[in-house]
Amino acid sequence: MISPELLFIEDFEELQRPLFRSGNSSSPNFSQNRALKDVSVYEKNGISYVRANGNGFSTFDYITSGMKRQGKNVWKIKQRVLIPQGLKIVFDRSPNKKGHFMIAPEQDMPLMKYLGLLQELGSDVNKCVKLTPQEIQNA
Repeated sequence: MISPELLFIEDFEELQRPLFRSGNSSSPNFSQNRALKDVSVYEKNGISYVRANGNGFSTFDYITSGMKRQGKNVWKIKQRVLIPQGLKIVFDRSPNKKGHFMIAPEQDMPLMKYLGLLQELGSDVNKCVKLTPQEIQNA
């Protein structure tokens, strides 16, 4: 987890820049298994909740060298899309994390609700598209 003093929460209703994320062949991989690595989760009344501490699913404002490796699936979340209510874009100001942003919960919420909001963003082709190998290499 990234410490709070290195995080800057953007207060926009729409995405100010395109964001890129490695995923699998069919989605940007906003999965429960991945969430357990990227966010702080706690139990309350038998339900898993995500903690709204600024951490979330990683994205970058450019295609990283790791994303350019052959066979990688890269997804682009388009600029100007509406950010689902309940999510925030958080800029990571860590010196070694150039262009790193996270899609984080705005407030503590059930893990399944958080994943549902991410799916709303990632499964809509008007908001999120898989790049072709040519688009990845030309970036």
